[in-house]
Amino acid sequence: MDSKSIECFITLYRLHNMHKAADSLYISQQGLSRVIQNLEREFEVQLFDRRKTGMFPTKAGDIFYQYAVKFSSETARLKRELYSVSTGKEEIRLACAYGSLHILYPYIRSFMKDFPEYQIKWAEYTDVETERQLQEDSADLAFCVKKDESVEFETYPLFSKNVMVLVYEDHPLWNKKEISFQDLQNEKIILEGPEFHIFSSFQKKCLDAGFYPEIAAQTTEINLCHKLCRMKEGLGITIDFIAQMHQIPQVKAIPFKDPAFTWEVYMAVKKREALPKGAGAFWKYLTALF
Repeated sequence: MDSKSIECFITLYRLHNMHKAADSLYISQQGLSRVIQNLEREFEVQLFDRRKTGMFPTKAGDIFYQYAVKFSSETARLKRELYSVSTGKEEIRLACAYGSLHILYPYIRSFMKDFPEYQIKWAEYTDVETERQLQEDSADLAFCVKKDESVEFETYPLFSKNVMVLVYEDHPLWNKKEISFQDLQNEKIILEGPEFHIFSSFQKKCLDAGFYPEIAAQTTEINLCHKLCRMKEGLGITIDFIAQMHQIPQVKAIPFKDPAFTWEVYMAVKKREALPKGAGAFWKYLTALF
């Protein structure tokens, strides 16, 4: 058993799908299957039930997952301490929700320039996975997309952006200045999937307006919403600064009438736990700027 095998197991455990897990790990499905089989042989237990609908953990798999998460967290802590000894720098592990770095990366660079004794190691995740990285101590600090106040996290609001509707030319809503949720009834909608909080927030707004939205496509790449909208596959849901960055002919972004429907990014750490020195310094640095 090694750290790579544990990473493979954890990824498959969470995704329940061999193809998706292999893609996420950048290995072949055959390679991932061999890793899982080797773990099952080593521990003489079946970790997953193989079904047509996916890979689902057995009771032994559930127990193995709890230990695997602890093993992964301790391994990451060991790597960080060894990095500090070998380089003389303290590593700050940062989990970032997709999109947040477009705004915040310049501040990361300026922090490392002002505080060369620290090195920030960052990675991007879906909204749900970003929170999970923090919960499982795989990150010291996270840039999360706000859904609800969490009792597990101490949070600090950083910025808020407007959610927009992507409309293609010649659509009946093309000339609208603002769009209400009622306008979207019976429209095909393209947006990020359940791993992103905007998915559930959008559904709730539509239900409050009296209808269940017709989700034509779910994606993990918001840029794809823009492309599919141009192809007239449906109306897309995007964020204002993303729309400005990726302007496409015959497609425009129109704001919602509801000013409360926003995309909010906040900084989060786990409650009741002392921050590592570097993460604490980064927290103070950003709270002084925002």
